[in-house]
Amino acid sequence: LGTAPLERQAQGLYFEVTVLRVMDGWVGGLGIGVTHTHAAELGRRPDKAWRIPSTYIAGYWGCRFLDGQEHSMRWQAEELQPGQRVGLLITGDGRSDLVVLVDGEPVVRIDGAVLRDAGMRAAPLYPVVDVFAATQCVALSPCASPPPPPWRVDPHALTPTASPQPTTRSIPPRW
Repeated sequence: LGTAPLERQAQGLYFEVTVLRVMDGWVGGLGIGVTHTHAAELGRRPDKAWRIPSTYIAGYWGCRFLDGQEHSMRWQAEELQPGQRVGLLITGDGRSDLVVLVDGEPVVRIDGAVLRDAGMRAAPLYPVVDVFAATQCVALSPCASPPPPPWRVDPHALTPTASPQPTTRSIPPRW
């Protein structure tokens, strides 16, 4: 959980990590996202970043969590390998879409309207990375910049999830 809000760049809000170590055979991988919650507002950090209030995060076991609401998606974070760069962009094109990029290629895109409906506001937004399951270690990439648009996700390039139907469920935070 970052202690300072993300600073606006030409393409929007962006940060990036590099995967340093993974563990084969685990189900699930890192979660990457943003939150409106400052670290000082948390009495105790929850065991998973998606349980932080006002957090919008993707990854894990093919899930995205929008302020505690779980939705399935095709990208499987457990397939990340050492050396890969994972970035998160909140687009600055007026849409404010959330885009996850792996080595500069978009793998997740969440429409800004969906994020706003889930409670996301303009600012401040703090970076969140949850090192989980197959992803054992990451490093923040200082001064990273997103690739130029377009940031279209190719659904055929992603591993399908176990369930082809999207699922939604509310998971209450455990503090």
